[in-house]
Amino acid sequence: MRSLRSLALLALVAIPALPAAAQQVTVVDMIPNALSSEFNNDSEPNLAIDPAAPSNMAASAFTPDPSPAAAGMGSIYLSTNGGTVWTLKPVLPVPSGFCAFAFCDITLRFAGTSGRLYLSTLTADATKDITYQVNRFDNIFSGPAAPMQVNKLDGVAPNAPDQPYIQATTVLGGDGVGQDRIFVGLNDARSGIAPRTASVDVNLNAAGSSVPYAPKQIEVAMPPASPGRDGSSVRTAIHSSGVIYAAFYSALSNSSANIIVVRDNHWGTGSPPFSDLKTGATAGVAVQGSMPVPYSANEVFLGGQRVGRSQISIAVDPNDAQSVWVAWGDASGTVITLHLRHSADGGATWSPADLRTVPVATNPAVAVNSVGQVGFLYQQLNPAGAWFTQVDLSSDGFATPPSTLLLSTALNDSGFGSHNQIGDYDHMMAVGKDFFGVFSADNNPSKSNFPNVNTLIFQRENNAGTLYADASHTFTVQTSVDPFFFHIAMVAPENDFFVRDWTDGSGHDPGLEPSTHSVFYTTSDVWNELANVSGSPATTSAPAHTDPQPGPNFAFVRVGRKAPAPGAADVPVTAHFLYSDFGVGMPYVDAGGGVAPVLTFQAADTELILPDGQGYAWTLPAVHSSHVCMAAEIEAPSDPFAKPDLSNNVPGWPTLDTAVLYDNNKAQRNIIYPAMKSASTGHYYALVRNAANVPRSVCLRADTPADSLSRLGTVQVDACGLAATAYRSGSTICLAGMAAGEVRALRVTITPPAAFSGQEPALDFTEVTVPGATGKPRDGFAFSPLVTTVETAARGNLVFQAAVFGRLAALYNDPTAAAFAAMTRNLLQSSTISAAQYAAFVQQEGPYLSRLTALVPRSTSTCAPSPYGDLDRLTGVLSGGDPNAIAPAHSDYLNTLDIAITLSQIAVNGPGQ
Repeated sequence: MRSLRSLALLALVAIPALPAAAQQVTVVDMIPNALSSEFNNDSEPNLAIDPAAPSNMAASAFTPDPSPAAAGMGSIYLSTNGGTVWTLKPVLPVPSGFCAFAFCDITLRFAGTSGRLYLSTLTADATKDITYQVNRFDNIFSGPAAPMQVNKLDGVAPNAPDQPYIQATTVLGGDGVGQDRIFVGLNDARSGIAPRTASVDVNLNAAGSSVPYAPKQIEVAMPPASPGRDGSSVRTAIHSSGVIYAAFYSALSNSSANIIVVRDNHWGTGSPPFSDLKTGATAGVAVQGSMPVPYSANEVFLGGQRVGRSQISIAVDPNDAQSVWVAWGDASGTVITLHLRHSADGGATWSPADLRTVPVATNPAVAVNSVGQVGFLYQQLNPAGAWFTQVDLSSDGFATPPSTLLLSTALNDSGFGSHNQIGDYDHMMAVGKDFFGVFSADNNPSKSNFPNVNTLIFQRENNAGTLYADASHTFTVQTSVDPFFFHIAMVAPENDFFVRDWTDGSGHDPGLEPSTHSVFYTTSDVWNELANVSGSPATTSAPAHTDPQPGPNFAFVRVGRKAPAPGAADVPVTAHFLYSDFGVGMPYVDAGGGVAPVLTFQAADTELILPDGQGYAWTLPAVHSSHVCMAAEIEAPSDPFAKPDLSNNVPGWPTLDTAVLYDNNKAQRNIIYPAMKSASTGHYYALVRNAANVPRSVCLRADTPADSLSRLGTVQVDACGLAATAYRSGSTICLAGMAAGEVRALRVTITPPAAFSGQEPALDFTEVTVPGATGKPRDGFAFSPLVTTVETAARGNLVFQAAVFGRLAALYNDPTAAAFAAMTRNLLQSSTISAAQYAAFVQQEGPYLSRLTALVPRSTSTCAPSPYGDLDRLTGVLSGGDPNAIAPAHSDYLNTLDIAITLSQIAVNGPGQ
């Protein structure tokens, strides 16, 4: 076959040049530099990416590790820098048997938010005793591997488990929140199970100390006796809502099968499991019926590679559990053809014709990204003997011809005498908007073998199209089959616009997805001003933010671009602004009906701010609290924000995929800056809502660094069902037993050191998926009081009083509330307000405060804070006339009255009103 290399290159001349794509493609030969002398058949690759830390990756292939530490061990690849550098790590002891290099099969996945890695493997000893097992690694990147066995089955070939293929996730809400759940498609041919061998191994709490699992047979129909089993590959797809799909070959004869899709709407726990999709009374729907598939020993071979009944991939749209894609291959004689189809109704009906048909090809893999774009990976045999590894990309469900990226055209290396040169499968997945994957191919390093690749990296020694065993390039190495990692960045740097999640003295968010800061809600590049002036924020600090007030406000945003675009046309970037009640789990609403502002990026621009006079004019309704969260979503023609829109939605719920942290087109500012008198104590409130549709605990992690807490002094937290608890850095505060949609008020009481004066560090509360350090951020809020003089604290109280009394007037049409709101606003027109003036003003309104408080309906819930205790305290100090006592009591009363008004509104109208 080596003599055909020149023919293969000549064949490439006939390939029309693809138009310049917006995507940026990186391909990496994964063989570590230390193994530059190896020439193994490193086939059948698989890939796992930690969704919560996408720079952390693991991969597998039939690659032996020659290091002494790996003796008797199977190894996997690891990367901590996004896939540009890979190392091998021995992870599991394996028997010496007839498997190629330690493992017969291996696939691997990280769970959704826990950081745990799960490996499903087949190993075999010399007598063909085959063991299938799943092992868990709590932290694969640190120290020696310490696996915990999760699942295990034994059999003897040919009546043994075959081709396990794992998927994993972490439950993000509702029943089982925080649990890792794994689903392993498995062809289980053990005695007593065949011939209905299509199974899904379900484990609903793989991270628990007790790890029960339950293999589920998903084939209902009894296959004929002739094949004795279903097809080798059984593939699953997980939607975060708990909808699980599986696809498999259901045998009809030695030469034909149906492609069947089944579904379970409840994490694989249906009764019976995987029976929520039916044809009549029978579980499952045939995507394609009675297609040719070889079940006899006479399998189909392409270029020496065994193909046939291992050709299935299934994927579900992360934003739509009803939108599911299936790719498969059928074979007649020596011809195999791949097919791709789609269902928009949860698998009940399918596109009547192929959306893609690829002849003479193998190893299909399909994935859907966060904005609904579909990627279809496959390897097609060129007539000259080269494997063309290609990805088709479509933004319209293949209604129009897709964009095709040719990743590799390397010659088929068949010199090993193996029937599995490139493997029975490759893999592709989406993280955010980007696609990632692995494939095996000939490792000739000539750039011409990678036509549509922007960045090609070979870790192993090479030069001018030749491989070398040593750094001095003295000894050449024959070409062989290597695993290749690829990353398709769907938005090119010059088209990748972002709004920063954080900007501080250490730098700023460069538009990573996800952001590297869990506290992404205090120093983002969206802010509010009361005048149409941006404040010209410095690039080294977060823009100054003014709490919105009822009436006119102006929203601003700073937008970055990852790279300039020399010679390109101007690009308009549109900014949408939203706000919500202050806290977590509260839905956002649009900031107004005005025309969204546009920032126009010229070719050299990499950062723009809405300038003075062009802020977005919006109005905070008079009935709304002035304690609000702000958010911005930006979009450009080639860079939309990930759906769903934040409008009427809660950040990070029900999935993390499109949360603010995971989409650099979104940012939120959830922090308030109350002024409080020095040497006093004040309490403030935030709303905590269970955004799930089932009861659960909502957990908030204290994320303020320990070295900042000394400046904050004493901080206590309490809420309904939560006794007063000290705020400690890293601790988790859980509001237990919250009903679906329930809202509680969290009270935070702060007593700064007596001598302290100035802006307090942000007191951060991050909503996390599970308690403790492993919990992944979802939403959050913070308080940053300004500890100041009594005069400044008094002015802050008056500003807040104008808003709170204005709410009372607007909600209850009360003339007294309206009069005091107007009087307060008039007083605030004075450039200076003395402490004595302030005390006298509050004393003047004292006799009316009880009646104003009574305007708010008393809550029937014991969970709602009552303002009457704070009113009694304020009334008690008014007679003394001491502004130093009045200011903190006045602040506490207003804060409690304000939260009581908000809770009464939510009780009547629901959240987000």
